[in-house]
Amino acid sequence: MTWLQTLFVIAGVLIVFLVIREFFTWYWKMNEISAKQSATNELLKQQNELIAANNELLEKFVDDFTNK
Repeated sequence: MTWLQTLFVIAGVLIVFLVIREFFTWYWKMNEISAKQSATNELLKQQNELIAANNELLEKFVDDFTNK
C-alpha cells in the first residue's frame, strides 16, 4: 500500500466516522439535549444572581431593622 492509498483510506474512514456520528447524535437527539441543558444552565445562573441580590437586600433590611 502506498502512502497515497493510506491517506485515502484514513480520509475515507474519517468521513464515514463523521457521518455515522452525526446520524447517531441526530437519532438520540443529543444536539437537542445539549441545547436544552445549556438553556437550563443559563436559567440557573440567572436564578443564582437573583438569590444573591435577594440575600443582599434581606441583609440590609435586617441590619436596618436591628439598628433602629
